[in-house]
Order: sequence, then structure tokens, then C-alpha cells
Amino acid sequence: MSPDDKNRNATLVLAGDGLSAFGGWIDFLAILTLATFQFQVSPYQMALVSALGLLPGIVLGPLIGRLCDRGEPKRLLLASINARAGTTAAILFCGDFVVFAALVALRSVFTTVAPTAINVLAVRAVEPDGRPRFFAILNVLNNSAKVLAPMIGTVASSLTSEAVALAASLVFSGAAFVVFAFVRIEPKAHAQAGPANGVAPAQRPPLSLVPLL
Repeated sequence: MSPDDKNRNATLVLAGDGLSAFGGWIDFLAILTLATFQFQVSPYQMALVSALGLLPGIVLGPLIGRLCDRGEPKRLLLASINARAGTTAAILFCGDFVVFAALVALRSVFTTVAPTAINVLAVRAVEPDGRPRFFAILNVLNNSAKVLAPMIGTVASSLTSEAVALAASLVFSGAAFVVFAFVRIEPKAHAQAGPANGVAPAQRPPLSLVPLL
């Protein structure tokens, strides 16, 4: 793969990550608001919803990391974005709190795949010399999403409804899917080539287990 292709890949992965992170944060905040107003949950139920929105992904994080590292990160990433979007769409039409809570837990698992797969994808798709700068920009994007997306979600929910905020997250997820679909990656053996071919093994940051913290 040529350096130009890898530079293009880096741009696509960064754009896809930003869209995916914004979508994840917007629907996370909208889900909590939806639980408050649609289901009129008690403080204990709200604590349960918050826990279900994070804990399943934390518990399964190590397994997800191994799957992404040993398998096909792009395929897993695209599948997880579709699954998260489908879960969000199901939450929009959910009228039962128990089903709602189960869907929130499923969403947590699907959301955990994205940052983990993106880290692995970057190692295989980005030029080695550009990876330090790439991961620095990636951190800035994710931190910006944590600040800006909740604001956008809160404003959208206040001016319209929680359903509109969830629908907006579906748009972000769909756009992320399209962008990631154009990323081209090398086989794992090529991406992690050792000193025998003159390229030192690339180091990547630890796989993220808690994408929304």
C-alpha cells in the first residue's frame, strides 16, 4: 500500500472516529433523558440504566479487544456500527422499561467495539511514521466529542424531543459507516512486520475498554 493510500486512510479513520464518537455520546445522553421523561424512572432505576449503559462493555472489553486484534477489525467495526444504530432505532420505539434496559445493555457492548477496532485498524491502515500524530489527533477528537456532543444532544432534546436526538445519532452512525467502508487495510502480517524487512514493529496505545468515559 502506497504512502498516499495510507495518508488517505488516516484521514478517513479520523473522520469516521469523530462521527462515531459524536453519535455515541449524543444517543447516550438522549437515552438517559428518555428514561427520565418517558418511563419516569426512580433514582434507583436511573442508576441501573446508567450502569447498563457502561458495565456490559467494560466486562466484555478484554474479549472484544482480542477479537479485534486477531480478527478483521474493519468488518467488526462496520458490524458494530450497524448493530448500535439498530439498537438505537429499537430504543426509539420501545415502550417497556425492561426491554428498554436490555437494549441499553446491548448498546453498551456494541459501542465498546468501535474505539477498540479503530485502534487496531489504525495500525494496519496508517503509515508507521504518522501514527504518533494520528493518535494525538484521535485523542483530541474523542475528547472534543465528550464535551460537544452532550451539549448538542441536550439542546436538541430541549428544543425538540429525545427522539430527534436519537435520530440525529443514527445519522452520525450512518455517516461513520460510509466513511469506514472506504478504508483499505493491509493483512495483519504486513501491518506488524518486524525488523526483518527493515520496519520496526509499531506500538499502539492500549485498547480502550470504556469508550464513553
